[in-house]
Amino acid sequence: MNNQNPLTAGREALLARLSTISVADGYLTNVGANVHSGWLNEVIKAQTVAYPLLVVQPGRGQPPAAGPGAIKLQPGFRIVGAVEAGTSYESALEDLQLDVMRCLLPGHKNFLKWLPLGVTGIQFGTPDAFPPGDGLSCATFLLPVYLTTLIQQ
Repeated sequence: MNNQNPLTAGREALLARLSTISVADGYLTNVGANVHSGWLNEVIKAQTVAYPLLVVQPGRGQPPAAGPGAIKLQPGFRIVGAVEAGTSYESALEDLQLDVMRCLLPGHKNFLKWLPLGVTGIQFGTPDAFPPGDGLSCATFLLPVYLTTLIQQ
């Protein structure tokens, strides 16, 4: 019997999946070597920062739905991608966003093999992009994601 919390397992699977992004695997960036969990401002302050980088932040989930003997949760995360500010940061940000979307591309009619037991799918919210400023020397994009998670007794 697996006693791992499916909410934790889902978050860890999301981090592991994003860590697979590399040019060697057909992506445009090597951001997979620079994936963090936490808050962007803390990651930037806590260490020497290399770009591009991804930070998976906790986010607002979707309302739970009760069913017979189970609850469907959709915990939310904000994937924040950051690139160095410069003359062509828009293109670098678009490359990073494309890599994240391709990496997490939902399967149709099939469960995603990278998701753990109990986590049945992923949904995306509306992405947004932000220029450098407000104390940040990097350009960022934000992609809300929701992991469909079934909690059973």
